[in-house]
Amino acid sequence: MLLVRHALTPLVVLAVSLGFVTMVGSSPASAAPTYANRLESSVVAATNSTRRQHGRRGVSGNACIDRMAESWARHLAQTRTLAHRQLGRVLDQCNRSFVSENLAKYPVTPGMTATQMARSTVRAWLRSPAHRHNLLSFKPRVIGLGVAKGSNGRYWYIVQNFAR
Repeated sequence: MLLVRHALTPLVVLAVSLGFVTMVGSSPASAAPTYANRLESSVVAATNSTRRQHGRRGVSGNACIDRMAESWARHLAQTRTLAHRQLGRVLDQCNRSFVSENLAKYPVTPGMTATQMARSTVRAWLRSPAHRHNLLSFKPRVIGLGVAKGSNGRYWYIVQNFAR
């Protein structure tokens, strides 16, 4: 596992992981989407837009990868840490041969829309060679996103998993 931490701005912290071996969360249809749900959807949209701009195919949501990303985002938010898990568990539980992970910790900013935060996060990942590699790799076909607010309410924790 590769762990890279960058302070790309004083307020955004990112980490990346890549693992090899051999949809987006949603709310019930009757409920209005939460900010976290909108942020997840916006990160996927910004990711796919960026991938297509760079000649890559878009990635589609995968329920298993999404559950794993959401679970890890909740763990990071509860512990207020930014660290990668053992990606072998994701590979095994979701029956995949490839998985990579980008993490971000973003301050809760009143007035910032989910779309603005998503675009800012994807731009920050693109400025980091390891994150950029995960984001623009030809290998992944599916994506899972998890977003959770930290236990102190000051930061959003974002987990982006790609898989094949």
